[in-house]
Amino acid sequence: MDLLASAAPNAAPVVNASVNACMNVGVEAHVRLQIERLRVGDYAGAYSLNSATNQARLGDVATFEGIVKGNASFAALADSANACECLVSEGGGMSERRSVAVRVRSTRGEVLTFEFDVSVSDQGLATDGVRIAC
Repeated sequence: MDLLASAAPNAAPVVNASVNACMNVGVEAHVRLQIERLRVGDYAGAYSLNSATNQARLGDVATFEGIVKGNASFAALADSANACECLVSEGGGMSERRSVAVRVRSTRGEVLTFEFDVSVSDQGLATDGVRIAC
């Protein structure tokens, strides 16, 4: 007989909600760290936060830097003069993907939205891709 289960049969939803909340905080911190590394010009550091699959798709660090600098939207994301906010989608469990919407307001007043796909696993967090929302 499992004493913990019999002593608190309704504890699982509370624990799952707490785990979910903690994972959301971690996922947001991961995305914020990646953006901050871009904003200080640490492209190698930002690149290292990508999943192995995403790194293979992007190429090397120099190619990644070229993609960011060569696209006006990604360049705005990497510009520290632009305000930035994150919103993590709800999710549950430890092994899944989370989506983080990142809104950037440029110094010209333009608002851009990015969707960061972040994988959550026993190995940690990794960015699987970033899309520019229309």
